[in-house]
Amino acid sequence: VMFRNFPRKYTSHDLLEEIGMVIDISWVDFVYMPCDESSNNMSYAFANFIDASAVSVVVQAMRGQHWSLSTSSRRIKILPASVHGLAANLALCEQRIAPDARED
Repeated sequence: VMFRNFPRKYTSHDLLEEIGMVIDISWVDFVYMPCDESSNNMSYAFANFIDASAVSVVVQAMRGQHWSLSTSSRRIKILPASVHGLAANLALCEQRIAPDARED
């Protein structure tokens, strides 16, 4: 799923902590939160869950709520992602993050 509307200083660890308040964090096998050159997040992140029921619980519990680790007034937005599954997410990250690092 895609999470949006983060406070700028939030990290992927903060997102995992937020998710961990709702479900066992072992149900999350992938998190990607891009950052700008100042190490601030770009206000979105992707997470992959190993079971669809975990996604439902997280969406119901978190969507529309305030980020609990921040005093920001921003509310959590959760949207479907276009890529699903650990292998597909890792492949996409490899393509986008380090295309020059791959061996041909």
